[in-house]
Amino acid sequence: MADWCVYEVSSSKIDDFSSNVVDLGRRICPEWFTRAMNPNVKTAHKFVYPVDRQVLLWDIIPIAEMNKPLTIDKKGSLRLMVFKRGSVTGVTIGMGNEIMSYTRTCGLITKDSEWPILGCEKFNSVPFSKRGDSGAVVADARCEWEAF
Repeated sequence: MADWCVYEVSSSKIDDFSSNVVDLGRRICPEWFTRAMNPNVKTAHKFVYPVDRQVLLWDIIPIAEMNKPLTIDKKGSLRLMVFKRGSVTGVTIGMGNEIMSYTRTCGLITKDSEWPILGCEKFNSVPFSKRGDSGAVVADARCEWEAF
């Protein structure tokens, strides 16, 4: 089961829209954010902090990489480092988790396609998300994204 919404936006309502971007704002130290998104030099994907703070999103994170990440964390474990800017928590960094969620309904067990993300506790001292962050885009170091 998927939760989707499709809508058309009138171009007269948007000023100078060029593409999908996430504004990282001014409250984040660019050097710290870059180090958090690139926790290990052995990682193949490198996040580059944009000078204008506007992270261009260009593709969807492949499900195979959500389940088997290519990014290596500080301890050498495979993790997918992600970030988002939510309405409530602002910009947060987390690690995608390969654990799948299961739901039991009247004795039937179904596998859902939810993707748990562990918050990066050293970043902003807030959880990855809170109630009210729904609809935020979650992006990885390559700026591929997934709707949250």
